[in-house]
Amino acid sequence: MPDTSQTTYTGYHGCPENAVASIMAEGFKCSVGSEHYKWLGEGAYYFTAGISDPKQDAVRWCIAESYNPDTGGKKYVRYAVLSATIRPQKLLNMTTDQGKSLLNHARESIIASLSSSFPRKKYDDSQLIRYIVNRMRFDAFLDDLWIKFKRERIDRIFSNRPNVRVICVFKPKTVVDISSITVVDKGSIP
Repeated sequence: MPDTSQTTYTGYHGCPENAVASIMAEGFKCSVGSEHYKWLGEGAYYFTAGISDPKQDAVRWCIAESYNPDTGGKKYVRYAVLSATIRPQKLLNMTTDQGKSLLNHARESIIASLSSSFPRKKYDDSQLIRYIVNRMRFDAFLDDLWIKFKRERIDRIFSNRPNVRVICVFKPKTVVDISSITVVDKGSIP
């Protein structure tokens, strides 16, 4: 069952400053392929209110993501945080017992059918979420997650307890109001 308790969310999206013009003109695009975007599967990611300051989370994310581990330098030197109004029609809300129960039921179904319909390989939550999204046609997924920001990465801090709330939108062009996109912060990467 989709969550209908809240129909509008304000999301904060951190990005390199040079991406702002494109986002303002064309809207958000789904992130694909990178390990960092497999939290909830491929989609457009936003921090939102819940357990921390979502605008500050977006800034911290920009700073952490600016580091290039291959060169030891920075991928970009300036960041921007955009806010946007998100209006999902069918939201899977993992901050509720109902959402967690649905995900657990789907996981059990997948495990039961592994031998017959899924090839033998490693599966993670992003694949499970994609399976549910495709089967039940959710357009957004809300969850509390543990995200490694700069400090957590440097000090190799790991936790399975959430520190942020994230909404992942699978079809941003239909769920995110492009006219609501606003730059709310920008600055230099320290």
